[in-house]
Amino acid sequence: MLQFYHAHLQSKLTQSEFLILKILIDLIQIHQWVRLDSIAEKFPLPIKFESRRKKLQRFFSMDKLTILNLWHPIVEKIIETYCPLEKTVYLVIDRTRWAN
Repeated sequence: MLQFYHAHLQSKLTQSEFLILKILIDLIQIHQWVRLDSIAEKFPLPIKFESRRKKLQRFFSMDKLTILNLWHPIVEKIIETYCPLEKTVYLVIDRTRWAN
């Protein structure tokens, strides 16, 4: 499954975008927060803090980072792989902290 995940993301993102996403996921897992300033502070690029923050802002605002384009196919593959067709599957998504 991890190979599909990586292959899918690499097919949708450039190599540098994929690397940024990978670093971001690692940072979020290690530090368990998602504040832009905090992530920019820890992001391992040898540039000024403000430049890292702007780079991350541009990254997060990319049109490629949509649920339909990037994440929906991954969820679809997970369901196809782990859930038999003859059974009912209930997918629960917690949206309590989502805006819009």
